[in-house]
Amino acid sequence: MTAADRPPILITGGCGRIGLLLGPPSGRQLHFHTARPPTADLGLPCVQADIADLAAIRSHFTGQDTVVHLAADPRHTAPWASLLPNNIIGTYNVLQAAQEAGCRRVILASSLHAVLGYGPEVVVRGDMPPRPADLYGASKAWAEALGHVYAQRGLSVLCVRIG
Repeated sequence: MTAADRPPILITGGCGRIGLLLGPPSGRQLHFHTARPPTADLGLPCVQADIADLAAIRSHFTGQDTVVHLAADPRHTAPWASLLPNNIIGTYNVLQAAQEAGCRRVILASSLHAVLGYGPEVVVRGDMPPRPADLYGASKAWAEALGHVYAQRGLSVLCVRIG
C-alpha cells in the first residue's frame, strides 16, 4: 500500500502537547486542525479553526477516514467558561461533523480524570462507570457518553483515557 492509498487522518488539536508527540506516521495523510499555529513547519496541511464553531470546521472533515480528537482545554483546573466551548461543544461538533462527512472512525482523547473520583485504593476496570472528581473530568466523562451516542448511530468511536 502506497502513501496515496492510505486513508487520510484528521487530528484536532494536532499542535497541542499530545498531538505533537504523535508525529506524522510514515506514509500517512494527516491534516492537523488546530486553534493555534504550529511552532514549526510540520510538513502537513494545518488549518486553524475554532472547534466550538461547527460551521468553521465542518468542511475539513470531508474525505477523512479517521479523526483523532485531541483538541480540548487539558487543565484539570480549567474554568467552566473554557471547558464549555472547548471540551463540551467542541467534542459535539467534532462527532457531528465526522458523522455528517461519513468518516469511518473517531478516536476521542478522554482522561484518567474521568475516574479520579474513585480514589487511589480502587482499581478501575473498563466496565465501571465514570466518576470524575472535577469539572475537567466531568467534561471527559461527558465526551465518553457522547461517543456512545454516536456509536449507536453507526459511527465507530473509540475512547482512550490518557493519563
